[in-house]
Amino acid sequence: MVGHILLTRAAIRGARGSVPTLALAPLSVVPEWQGRGVGGRLVRAAHQRARDLGYGSVVLVGIPDYYRRFGYRPMADHAIAVPFTVSARNCIVLALTPDGLSGVEGMVQYAPEWMDG
Repeated sequence: MVGHILLTRAAIRGARGSVPTLALAPLSVVPEWQGRGVGGRLVRAAHQRARDLGYGSVVLVGIPDYYRRFGYRPMADHAIAVPFTVSARNCIVLALTPDGLSGVEGMVQYAPEWMDG
């Protein structure tokens, strides 16, 4: 194995209710395989699997310069926030479908395992 990606169920909870989403993290590639497209292939495959399962979006706290190439944009553009202190620059979201973020706003609710650490 030279790389790994994980998507975890989450939700975006707002005034209009709760919308299922997925949280991406971690994405890792062993150093000697970095720069060969492994990470990109993992991200694209994870996005396709998420679409196949009916999800409309993926949230991520990560390096925006890397993920922008996949279509990730600032969460703030959609009035979406995370429940912990982190630079807003690193809070990004991707609509997996054309209407995946239509009318979606609120706070990301991560799986309890994410928040218990």
